[in-house]
Amino acid sequence: MKHYVKRLFYLISTILIVTCANQGFPPGGPEDREPPFIVTDRLIPLAGAIRVPLDIRPQVEFNETVDHQTVEDGFFISPYPTGGYQLRWRGRQLKIVFPGTLDSNRTYVLTFGTDIRDLRRNRMVESFTFAFSTGDSLDKGQIAGRIGGSTSTEGVQIWAYPLALYPDPAPQQDEASYITQCNEDGTYLLNYLKLESYRLFAIIDKEVDRVYNPEIDQIGICTKDAFLSPQKITETECNFQLTTQDTTRPGLFRIYNTDNRHVSVRFDESISIISPDSIHYILIQQINDNVPVDTLSVSLMYQNLQNPSRIELITEPQVANANYLLSARGLVDLWQNPLEPKYRTIEFVGSALPDTFPPQLVTLEPPDSSKLVPLDQKFEFLFSEALVESTFSQHLKIVDSSGIALTGEIKTIAPNHFQFSPHEILASEMNYRILLQADSIKDMFQNSMSDSAIFYRITTLNADTLGEILGTIQDELPVDSGKIFMKAAPTEEKGKTYEIIVEKPGRYRFEGVFPGMYLISGFRDRDGNGTYSLGRLNPWLPAERFFQFADTIAVRARWPNEGNDIMIQQ
Repeated sequence: MKHYVKRLFYLISTILIVTCANQGFPPGGPEDREPPFIVTDRLIPLAGAIRVPLDIRPQVEFNETVDHQTVEDGFFISPYPTGGYQLRWRGRQLKIVFPGTLDSNRTYVLTFGTDIRDLRRNRMVESFTFAFSTGDSLDKGQIAGRIGGSTSTEGVQIWAYPLALYPDPAPQQDEASYITQCNEDGTYLLNYLKLESYRLFAIIDKEVDRVYNPEIDQIGICTKDAFLSPQKITETECNFQLTTQDTTRPGLFRIYNTDNRHVSVRFDESISIISPDSIHYILIQQINDNVPVDTLSVSLMYQNLQNPSRIELITEPQVANANYLLSARGLVDLWQNPLEPKYRTIEFVGSALPDTFPPQLVTLEPPDSSKLVPLDQKFEFLFSEALVESTFSQHLKIVDSSGIALTGEIKTIAPNHFQFSPHEILASEMNYRILLQADSIKDMFQNSMSDSAIFYRITTLNADTLGEILGTIQDELPVDSGKIFMKAAPTEEKGKTYEIIVEKPGRYRFEGVFPGMYLISGFRDRDGNGTYSLGRLNPWLPAERFFQFADTIAVRARWPNEGNDIMIQQ
């Protein structure tokens, strides 16, 4: 009997062990995907408290254990207390200790940014801010905005400088009076500000040193300054787009000549778009024993559009084996940095070779054999070198399948780059032939492309498959000016982006749009240069205002999507 009871005991024990072992989650439990957050009812002092003692030691508690280093990097207190602060941990509780006392009659803002992570690397979804005052009331100012563009907003901080304290703030050396971090959706809110004027910057502080390091940190120049007053305690639409600012001056890097009339000049970075007048910025001198003895004239100068760091020159005939010194002045890079004085000159040896190379078509847009070509297509031709423009314009022909030639205008974008714009939209589902009479298309030295004609073919899309996007665009800032550049970008990566230019506020229309989902965005071109201007740090210049339509727009075939009205905020 005892033996039976003993065996029964072992059997029950085994069942219990197996049962218990199979209960609950697998070893390690479920993967933690929940973001950390601060328990709001455990704050010391309470959010919004007034008449707080000057020797207060604020305390917060997280819902779970967090990475202490990420808290050190993502915690900000404004204004920064005299003597700094220390962070002391006890489990999930964090105490902020000040070696000295706080100032009287001040509002202090404590911000915990979205860089803070738990031990599973989950980030806080939103910045958490709470404030208290050592005086009788809290400051009530607010500034809000967002980060635009396609840049990730992870780790983006917003720095605010009171203009009364910093009339011309320099984030390279001045530590911001107020700092917060963007939320995951790119929005931000600066709370509890004094009612005064502010200049703001968006910074990705890679060095975590609370100062802006050009060419290392990313920066965004705000679209405007913020002006807070008792009549206006909230400023909105203080927006940014991020970039890595270049402060290094460009310089001449290399020079070579393929023959006795062509000189290709390379810089160590892209050069700002040059104009025909820029030819005066280049001087070429023949030198003998380091002494100039003659000047080599430059008859043509243009930028290499495939490589904007290159400038192409056509000169008068070079003297074979002569030593030449090229000097550049007045050119700037894309950030308007002038040439580095030490790298403004470069030497080369004159060539005896005549130009015998035929010009080549480098790029055709749309490419040969393209299908589904839009009906509003403009034709782009980029050649390997400068052409005699008339030989191209007189020997280009585009015909449909019936042999009817398109009429249109030819625009010379550069001496080697031409654009043909048809007078009317292309026909639906039509085969077109692009004919270049290559034996008559010649470069500046009468070299022909080829001995025979060259043909390319394209096919247009079916107009019945297209839709439209229509609406109005208005501007809250009536004193601003400039054309409005708009684009409708597909939500799927493989779709086509449509771009239009609206001369002034009013009606807009995207025609011939493929069915799909689209987002509309754009900017007002205040400086008239045709591209979005990110602003300037020194001297300060605000970025151009941009916008993004809040809703995704569905486009269906043969159906105009109307009523998509946009307001460009102040």
